[in-house]
Amino acid sequence: MAKRTIIVVEDDLDGSTDGVTTHRFSLDNTSWEIDLSEPNLDRLRQALQPFITAAVRLPAKRGTRTRPRRTRAEHAGSAGR
Repeated sequence: MAKRTIIVVEDDLDGSTDGVTTHRFSLDNTSWEIDLSEPNLDRLRQALQPFITAAVRLPAKRGTRTRPRRTRAEHAGSAGR
């Protein structure tokens, strides 16, 4: 027997399902994710527009890879290389 799974994304404001996409935004070092239809996304953009216009855009963050810190013993062992 075959199974089929359908995922329906609903607008977090009004529950609509037509043309809903996921968007992220942040303020005060807190990030949010919200699913919005095009009309509600337009509402969000219009509400934020005066603040975006007055703000300074920052460069996109680059992904940084961190490596584990080496212990003192590991650091001393590589000193002769």
